Amino acid sequence: FPAWYEAHVLLGVRPTKPGYAAYERKPRLLGGMKRVSGRVMTPRGPVFSSLDGRFVKISFTGDIMCLKEQLKAVEAAKVPWESVFEPVRRVLAGSDYVVGNLETPLAGPEAGYTSADARFNTPDAFAAAAKACGITCADTANNHCMDMKEAGLDRTVRTLDRLGLDHFGTYLAKEAADAPFVRTVGGVRFAFVGATYGTATEWGDIQILPPER
Repeated sequence: FPAWYEAHVLLGVRPTKPGYAAYERKPRLLGGMKRVSGRVMTPRGPVFSSLDGRFVKISFTGDIMCLKEQLKAVEAAKVPWESVFEPVRRVLAGSDYVVGNLETPLAGPEAGYTSADARFNTPDAFAAAAKACGITCADTANNHCMDMKEAGLDRTVRTLDRLGLDHFGTYLAKEAADAPFVRTVGGVRFAFVGATYGTATEWGDIQILPPER
């Protein structure tokens, strides 16, 4: 490339005050480039600029939950659960890995779906739709993980496994809980940890799992 093109377009070094008393650096990758690096000579000395295209974007959402009103609305309209997540699909598509706080058990229909204001149980299709719309991992450690007691917690973990949705936070055995949850995203290894202050039930008391869980 011509020197001016490399300096001002690729490396993106431009003066913002006369004589490079101040400058900006906005490197760019063009034409499938993976990395750009170099220096630009200025009256005040060399300015180094670089950009590595091998970056990853990890996003975190807030609570993923389904209130009883939402459950009734989806059932009444007979629409797929994907419609719940459709408004954020395009936003999530810009990330390489998306972690959401799954604040509802997946305890199955036999446990009864959400009918109270603060005690949840949501159809498996809800989690499947979350995955289909861009959620790639669920944090299950939160104050509603025990809304359907231990059986609900266990089924939630097994359901996420069956759906192929990554998850961390609650586990079926101590050995799994003690093992670091690590995922490689774009060639970079990341570890994730989930925790909760407690596991409040519908009545406001706290359900604590035994130490081995």
